[in-house]
Amino acid sequence: FMNIIYICSREWSKSILMGLLDSKTEDWRISLVLYTKEIELSLPKNINSILLKDNNIDNYLNVISSYNPSTILAYGWSHYLSKEIRSIAPCLVLHPSKLPEYRGGSPIQNQLMNGVTKSAVTILLAEDDVDKGGIFFQKEIDFTGYIDDILHRMAVTGIDATLEILNN
Repeated sequence: FMNIIYICSREWSKSILMGLLDSKTEDWRISLVLYTKEIELSLPKNINSILLKDNNIDNYLNVISSYNPSTILAYGWSHYLSKEIRSIAPCLVLHPSKLPEYRGGSPIQNQLMNGVTKSAVTILLAEDDVDKGGIFFQKEIDFTGYIDDILHRMAVTGIDATLEILNN
């Protein structure tokens, strides 16, 4: 049985969270969600949540550790995940590019400014170097249309990818 902590800081990562919560499984469970003030969150009563007062996730090391997570999903989290956080459990991040291309911050904006029409959703293991960990999943997505369309495709792919990872 996998116990999962989810870190949510963007609307698209909230969409993925809600999609995961809607899926029925007995193999894993999201037990704690840490979220930023930018996200309005309403969760089932059996899931604990913490509104992050700042962007220093290390301030929550003891709380995160107390849940004894199997995995931490930090989707949309644009701040560094320290070695201390990563030592609690493997941390997976979702990056909206076909890594190794467009590593680092603002990958969506940078791709759009460069005229990219086909990108990818990549789920990888967080490591010391940002966006350079082992890739668990990568799937091409269409990067045309309005930003809301791109973010929706990213969230749908992120849900499918995460379910595939967690169920295997």
